[in-house]
Amino acid sequence: MISGIDLEIAKIRKKLKEKGLDKNTVIIVMGDNGYFLGDRQMAGKWLMYDNSIRVPLIIYDPRVTKNRAIDEMVLNIDVPSTIATIAGITIPETWQGKNLMPLVRNETNTINRDTILIEHLWDFSEIPPSEGVRTKDWKYFRYVNDKTIEELYDLKRDPKEINNLIGKKKHKVVADKLRKIGKINCKKQ
Repeated sequence: MISGIDLEIAKIRKKLKEKGLDKNTVIIVMGDNGYFLGDRQMAGKWLMYDNSIRVPLIIYDPRVTKNRAIDEMVLNIDVPSTIATIAGITIPETWQGKNLMPLVRNETNTINRDTILIEHLWDFSEIPPSEGVRTKDWKYFRYVNDKTIEELYDLKRDPKEINNLIGKKKHKVVADKLRKIGKINCKKQ
C-alpha cells in the first residue's frame, strides 16, 4: 500500500512540474488510523493503544530546504487549519486545530499541545466504544459501556503499553488527574 501511494505521489509531482507548480505546492499525506498488524494478537484499528491512534503525517513544502521528523502530538483537526493558513485564509476561532506550518518551516519545535482527547464511539458488537486522554508521558482510557474497565500507561517507561497501572496506589494521582481532564474535554464536545 505504501509503495502504491509513493507511486501516485510521484505522478502528482511530475504533473505539478509539467505545469510549473512544483515549487509552490505543499503536499500533505496523512493516514486514516494506525493498524494492529498482529500486535497484541489483533488486527484492525479501533482500540486506544498507540498502534491504532498514531497515524503517519507528512507535510512536504518545496520551499523548505531542511526536512525533519517531528515528535509532537498533532491531530487530524490540525490539517484543515494548516491548509487554511497555506491558502492565506484566517483560521476560524471555532476550529480547535493548530497550524503546523511553523513546525514545517523550522520556526519552532513545538505547537504547545500537552493533552489530546482520544475516542472511538461507534458501538459494534465485537469492538466496544472507548474514550480517553493522552499526554506525552501518559495515556488513560476507559470503555464507554463499562466505565469500570480502565487502562493507564506510563508511556516513557512502557511505550508498548504492556503494564496497565490502573489501580496501583503509586499512580492514583495521575489516574485521577487524567480522568478529570477526560471528563472536562468530553463535556466541551
